[in-house]
Amino acid sequence: MSAKKNRFCIYCGTRLPFNANLCPICGKKILTRKKIVNISSVALKKIIYHSLLYKGLNFKYGMVMGVLGGKIENLNNCIYEILAFDGKIKNSGEFITYSAKEHDYQKISIFDDNLYQKGMFCTGWYVSIINSISQDGFFNEINWRTHIGYQQHNPKSCAFVVFPELFFNKEYKNFIRCYGIKDVSSDNFSKDNWIEFEIHITDMNFDLLIDEIQKDYQELEECVYDKELKNEDLKKILAKWMIFESEEIKRLRDEIVRFIENKRENEVKINDYITVRLEDSKSNIYVKRRFFNQCKYLLLNIQVNKISSFDEIDSIDEASELLDKSLEGMESNEYIINIIKPKDEFWAHCSNLQVWAENDYNTRLLHSNLAFPLLKRLTEEGDLLAKKVFKEEIAKRIESNYEPVVKFLIEANYLENLSKIELVSLLEMESINPKIKEFIKNSFLLEH
Repeated sequence: MSAKKNRFCIYCGTRLPFNANLCPICGKKILTRKKIVNISSVALKKIIYHSLLYKGLNFKYGMVMGVLGGKIENLNNCIYEILAFDGKIKNSGEFITYSAKEHDYQKISIFDDNLYQKGMFCTGWYVSIINSISQDGFFNEINWRTHIGYQQHNPKSCAFVVFPELFFNKEYKNFIRCYGIKDVSSDNFSKDNWIEFEIHITDMNFDLLIDEIQKDYQELEECVYDKELKNEDLKKILAKWMIFESEEIKRLRDEIVRFIENKRENEVKINDYITVRLEDSKSNIYVKRRFFNQCKYLLLNIQVNKISSFDEIDSIDEASELLDKSLEGMESNEYIINIIKPKDEFWAHCSNLQVWAENDYNTRLLHSNLAFPLLKRLTEEGDLLAKKVFKEEIAKRIESNYEPVVKFLIEANYLENLSKIELVSLLEMESINPKIKEFIKNSFLLEH
């Protein structure tokens, strides 16, 4: 990891220009001389795997900690071994504390003894940062004082900090950092008394290391959707992530197996961008791992003797309106509302979205108040197919002359995605109803 390529502000995380003295975003002074820490690829992989495993598949924990073991070589801190803690994060309101288990301290004592026999000692610690609260917590007085003990014992002691979310967002050059304290004798508890170390991997190129971790994590994620994968095979894949000899890690392995089994039943991957999850009896849509919207309802109340009235419909929007009209004026006891179990509803929504995706995001196959917001979000996330068809779908739905959808597109500002030339060209089409043209012109005050 080169200093020229990987200099970041320790206060706000901004990438810094080479030889910068001040951060261009927050304006804080940047120390140009960095300390160096060397670490073996095996030790660094263990730190990263420990952090990603808890944050990636199992979101219940998130934050992990451990200690580093190594020695001083050529005046630099060199890390060769790590000890992972079994303790968990505790989140109490605005503050986050780490709850170490009693046997964690016993493990440290054994770890120290083993290091001593190899001519090494504890050279620092590591932690994963999962949100802004834990990031602030890392730089608070408690962590400052915790680190002081290490650095007073060894002035070159350091703290590795992993930001799993940055890894998942493919910001590989910034997701792991290393810090120490400038002046251990100072009473200054603020972040400006921290110094960022430059990380050197002793036996491997950083990019190659990231490639390995990416492949391993992708393999782990694919386990979620491979329903044919047997649990024994899953445990073999997990073995490379179970990098510590610990009862807690063995328990975690079994928990992840159960977690994946549950996820297979309650999560469906529609494509590389869309996932549907059954959460608290609700069918929720996620786009690129981020919550998008809840699936609201299904059209289930079509009576057998009225099915023929749906033969001429052109879209789900029209079917929805026709169904609403068929129920107008009816008392609640005049028809039976079909009760559908959340699980059945979940699979029905998944099926609808799968058909929609397989048909190139044809907005006639979903209700417009879901299809267009979802299509727009997909374009923002870089889905090339969505970008290709987004404007086309807007034009097609205007050309359909179905007034409720046209009104929706106007009121929700979707026509603003068309240039004025595109909109004028659309209005010149003979297939569009004059009433619809007039409605659009009046809405946009266009002269035609």
